[in-house]
Amino acid sequence: MKKFLRKYRRLLIFLLILGLIIVSIILQRNYSQTLCTDLVIKIKNKKQAPFIDENYVKAYLYKVLKTPVIGVPFSKIDMNKLEKDFLKNPYLKSIQVYRAKKTKIFIEIEQRVPMVCFLYNDGKCFFVDTQGVIMPNMRGKPVYVPIVSGYIEPKINFSDLKKITIFADNKVKNTLLGKLYFLVKKIEANDDLKGLIDQYYVDENKNLILISKVGDFKIFFGKMNNIENKITKLKVLFKEILPKKGWAKYSRFNFDYKNQIVAEIK
Repeated sequence: MKKFLRKYRRLLIFLLILGLIIVSIILQRNYSQTLCTDLVIKIKNKKQAPFIDENYVKAYLYKVLKTPVIGVPFSKIDMNKLEKDFLKNPYLKSIQVYRAKKTKIFIEIEQRVPMVCFLYNDGKCFFVDTQGVIMPNMRGKPVYVPIVSGYIEPKINFSDLKKITIFADNKVKNTLLGKLYFLVKKIEANDDLKGLIDQYYVDENKNLILISKVGDFKIFFGKMNNIENKITKLKVLFKEILPKKGWAKYSRFNFDYKNQIVAEIK
């Protein structure tokens, strides 16, 4: 018996490995031919970014697969390709598409959260998040963020907005548009100022005027220079002057003078 085992040992090992390979192929084929029975969609940041919902995702899947995803064999669902295609969408920050519980597809999406809205005089507008990524306006999807309007330059080519544009680009960063974006970003990142400025308006002379959410007054910010000094003035105004003097006493504050805030009484 021992001689027989020694003689045919290699053959037995080969047959055993071959059998395991065949079983694995059969199981893999059965696994890939299994039909999808359920689609689970999870979307983060729905309140802050109402751009994408479950119906949007299902419509996109139908467009790609030419059929509802439920009932489709997993062999016909390329999840890596779905992720890459989805990420072309400027409203998406990240996405995971994966199979779980044998017959379910899970799609987990994190949306980009808009920080500011830029509104041109011709009525065209777009949103930008804290990473400087541009998101086109989507009709019927209200978003409540600070608005920058007026004589803003340069004009963004809206036909290119399907491509993600980053404000880190020096061509944009050093323009009035770029400077306005970074100003809003600094103010919204400051714990003492976040949420206090409702509107930013650029007049014909490229002077900036801020409109507060609280109180009936305007803040003449002036040209886009000495930004840090003017932000300090803004903190002094909201933290020290207004709480002491009252929110209804003044109609206008002027930051265009060095080391002082000039106030106009109503």
